[in-house]
Amino acid sequence: MKMKNKSSSTLNAAQTLINNQLNTASIHCSYYSVLQYMKYILAHVKDNPIPYEQQNEIGKDSHEYLIQELTNRIQKPREKKNISEKIRDLKQKRVSADYLDVTYTSEEAIECKEQAEGLKTNFKTNFGNI
Repeated sequence: MKMKNKSSSTLNAAQTLINNQLNTASIHCSYYSVLQYMKYILAHVKDNPIPYEQQNEIGKDSHEYLIQELTNRIQKPREKKNISEKIRDLKQKRVSADYLDVTYTSEEAIECKEQAEGLKTNFKTNFGNI
């Protein structure tokens, strides 16, 4: 349950950063909130759960591994594609925010936070409120 709570706290941190005009920094939190929730789901699904320890052993491509494992468990092809694209889009924005000389506006930061919230809602729809 801690990872699920961490995901909520991280999304709250994104809002706090947005409120303080730290828009670019908030992108990091929006993305990691989604990643933390994905880790939680994968550790707690009924069919073939992946314990945190195993998730953490993946190494360099761990984010891509988590994205693939999560989306492979979604039954509807269109939904799978939609969620996968949204996660990767948010991931790319996080990489830009963290490593490139890019500045995000408050509108873009809010959009990323809303995208994270939408993904978490989609996860609940597809996996139930685990």
